[in-house]
Amino acid sequence: MLQKPSNTDVHVHSLKLSYEAFLILSGKYNADFYRKVIHTINVKPNVKEIIVGSYTFPIKQGKGVLGKLRTKIKSSARKKNQIDLEIEEHVFLEEEKEVAFDHHGKEIKMPYKMSSKLVDSYPRRTLGKIKNNVKKPEITYDAAANRLIAKLKKSVSIGRRNLVEKITINEPIKTKYVPDSFCLPVIDLAVQKDRKWKLGACSAWGGESAFQFVHCAIDNANHKNIDAIVTAPLAKEALHAAGHLFAGHTEMLSHFSNGKRSVMMLAVDDLRATMVTLHISLRQAIESLTPEIILDVMEITDSGLKRMGIPNPKLGIPGLNPHAGENRLFGDEEENIIRPAMELAAKKGIKCEGPFPPDTIFLEHRKGRFDAVVALYHDQALIPLKLYGFDRAVNITLGLPIIRTSPDHGTAFELAPLFKANPRSMIEAIKTARQMALTSISLSTQDCK
Repeated sequence: MLQKPSNTDVHVHSLKLSYEAFLILSGKYNADFYRKVIHTINVKPNVKEIIVGSYTFPIKQGKGVLGKLRTKIKSSARKKNQIDLEIEEHVFLEEEKEVAFDHHGKEIKMPYKMSSKLVDSYPRRTLGKIKNNVKKPEITYDAAANRLIAKLKKSVSIGRRNLVEKITINEPIKTKYVPDSFCLPVIDLAVQKDRKWKLGACSAWGGESAFQFVHCAIDNANHKNIDAIVTAPLAKEALHAAGHLFAGHTEMLSHFSNGKRSVMMLAVDDLRATMVTLHISLRQAIESLTPEIILDVMEITDSGLKRMGIPNPKLGIPGLNPHAGENRLFGDEEENIIRPAMELAAKKGIKCEGPFPPDTIFLEHRKGRFDAVVALYHDQALIPLKLYGFDRAVNITLGLPIIRTSPDHGTAFELAPLFKANPRSMIEAIKTARQMALTSISLSTQDCK
């Protein structure tokens, strides 16, 4: 395996981005007062006046001949007359508002809702390193508060008495730091080695670029500068052409994050599966199965599900042979390898069921019988899941100290020149990474209490 690149080989331009501060204020306005008003009410045609206490209110009449005519027409058409009541109301007003100002002091509408957990955790760790690139507010808190007060305060009608007003500005005033102009931060590592590029073609330069980008992301995640990684498809041929002899992302992630054992999970909606063996031949997969290896993947799967916000996960374990061996008629791996692994897992407090016939286990999973399937080899999991929802499938790497997801499809070089690739799986991968990051932050907060 290759050594970690030196600092001169990897340039983290994300730390040179500009961030601008937004002031977000909220407050409440209350007013209590009395005012004189006239309320017009409808009465039956035969009512000439109404009496309230010592006051008499006559029928509302128009002025002049036309006025009386209009009143008569209205009365005959609607069978109603109108009377004006001059009364005094006791009024209580309450108004709440939130306003946001950009760093120039211009009032804006926030184009999206920002999660306080993510906004407060990621940028603050990064902002400490880029103080000179932060655009601080040009409007003072007092000036922003006065502008909020002007928006909150209502004009009270003439004729009011005993006016009592109260304005409350909620504390603290929030300061949010976001990438300048809401642009998506892009890191340009400017890889020059073997720079030969053609749209839709595999190349050593593409492999070198991919390696540098992935390594940069892992390094930032290890140093807690970012909360999660979402990787795009990687061409293993290009990676090898550049001299990086990794089988794929998963192996790179393991190697550069303290050598931890990683496990691939594929998720489609509420269906999830991990694999005991991955990118090896079926013969090698069968020969490599042991109770200890299966137990190891079960432990990582159990821990990963808890990190994803499932507090008491339950695992489904498939058999290796048709009908799960059917009492050794079609093979004895279920009794000699799989059941011993499940017994070891049960002793460690891991909930599991099986071995199930491989051809029906995902039907049981879909019914909600368990939270994930621990498949024994690659295609045992990926065929049913991709058939169920190929364009929604998300690859999640478990067992690492960092969060990583990716879409579950290849590079599709033939689609690149056409710009017709389906982004659905990438969108789902980003959503999953975000949710895992939020859950991870929540769990960390609970651990600190």
